[in-house]
Amino acid sequence: MKALSDRRERLSKIKWIMMGRLVLISALLGAGPFVLGLSSTPFFFIIGIFYSATVVYGLLLKTSLSLRVQAYGQFLMDSVIITAILSFTGGIDSNFVLLYVLTIFFSSTVIGGQAGLVIAVCCCAMYSALGIVQCFGVISRGVHSYFMLSGDPLYVAYIVMARATIFCILGYLGDFLVNSLNRNRLELEELRKLNEKILSQIKSGLITTDAFGKIIFVNSAAEQITGYRRDEMLGKSWQLFLGRPVQDIDDRWLAEEARSFTRCEIPVRTKGGAEILVGFTVSSLLDSDGSGLGLLILFRDLTQVHRMEERMRKADRLSAAGSILASIAHEVRTPLSAIRGAVEVLGETLKVGKDQQRLMNVILKESDRLNRIVSDFIRCNDSRLGSRTREDMGRIIDEVIALIAQGRKITDDVTFAREGGDAPVYARVDAYQIKQVMVNILNNALDALHGRGTVSVGIARDRSGGDGKPLVRIRFADTGEGMSTERMAHLFDPFFSTKESGTGMGLFIAERIVRSHGGQLEVESREGGGTVFTITLPSDDIPEKR
Repeated sequence: MKALSDRRERLSKIKWIMMGRLVLISALLGAGPFVLGLSSTPFFFIIGIFYSATVVYGLLLKTSLSLRVQAYGQFLMDSVIITAILSFTGGIDSNFVLLYVLTIFFSSTVIGGQAGLVIAVCCCAMYSALGIVQCFGVISRGVHSYFMLSGDPLYVAYIVMARATIFCILGYLGDFLVNSLNRNRLELEELRKLNEKILSQIKSGLITTDAFGKIIFVNSAAEQITGYRRDEMLGKSWQLFLGRPVQDIDDRWLAEEARSFTRCEIPVRTKGGAEILVGFTVSSLLDSDGSGLGLLILFRDLTQVHRMEERMRKADRLSAAGSILASIAHEVRTPLSAIRGAVEVLGETLKVGKDQQRLMNVILKESDRLNRIVSDFIRCNDSRLGSRTREDMGRIIDEVIALIAQGRKITDDVTFAREGGDAPVYARVDAYQIKQVMVNILNNALDALHGRGTVSVGIARDRSGGDGKPLVRIRFADTGEGMSTERMAHLFDPFFSTKESGTGMGLFIAERIVRSHGGQLEVESREGGGTVFTITLPSDDIPEKR
């Protein structure tokens, strides 16, 4: 990739040199006959040579011949043609000798390395040869009579040595400066890549702006958090994407006064329309003199953090409530059984009217309902005591789906969609308890469909656990009516149910079972948009020892 980039850059330089050479030579040599009063034939002959050579250069650029070799060839040809120009415009005293300087300078720029010095030596050799020819009087008499060329060997030697020294010094300095610039450019490029790599590894979003609040840099984390691409954000105000943490904030004032805001937390809407809670710090970006250059904005998505904190608070509350209620349940169960037994005996021994019989049936029915609640509490309290084995979670899901399909009257308008590969995904669980969780979730999903819709069940291995350990994610999604935010807030609370015959204990128990396995039970829903339950459990990829 770097070699290709270098070739493109050198090719571009060669093309510019070819174009500049034509313009310069056409202008200088085209005006030469009129300014110097000489015959126009040699001038236009040289111009023709330059145009012909340029055509050849252009054709060679389309070949596989090394651009470095082609560049050397072009600059050497330039040296020869410049020497020819000097031969009929004043010899070693010609003002066109400055064209050697341009050739040396541009060879250093285009080729690099020691090219400037190499071309300078070639120019010195040709200039010296021209001086020798001039001493022997070989140059045209017409030119000699017009320019009064000197044939004094001492004078010629002095001029040639002086200018040859200048050519070599210019070649050396050109190479030194160009190579130094290239080294500095490479160092800056490496430093830029290192900085970008460091910034891209930062998990928090990072945005920098100019003094007017226009975004000039965005890292990858900022793109992921906001949902916007880098090219969509550059050149726009940062407040379009992160909101306005303080009313009437002035970006120029913030940058010029070198002020900063400590961490703020505000809701931000992403490109996809989701609302997330973002915590960020805005501070001034200063140069070495302390002058404000812009803003440095560091931010982070706190949505999951707040959700986790809320889950922990809720789990603590539910755990305390569950422990208390489970203790009470054991005490309630005995007198409840006695009450029910006494009512049954009275119903068998006493002759009662229809109203009394109806009241006794109510007592029996509500006693059974209360007994189911008490049994659920006891089972919930014992959920962490089950024996756990290494199970294929895909097989358990298939068994639960088959059980649900046999136990419920499912119409043709309700379909199950099994997602995920055939490869087994293992977790260490109490199979009976996990089946109880899945049955509860699937029954709720089917109830939400009201006889029409799809329930999708997917399983996958996820290696994004916080401690680096693999996880098993089981996803139950339905296309039902969904739930409101208020309903979701109480979803795992005991006794909360929207069903007439529900006890409100199903999801409460399911959440406790999953949590006792070291996992999480999460739900996402919106009214009219369906519901998704996700069970996350620690994966057990290591086979059992036999």
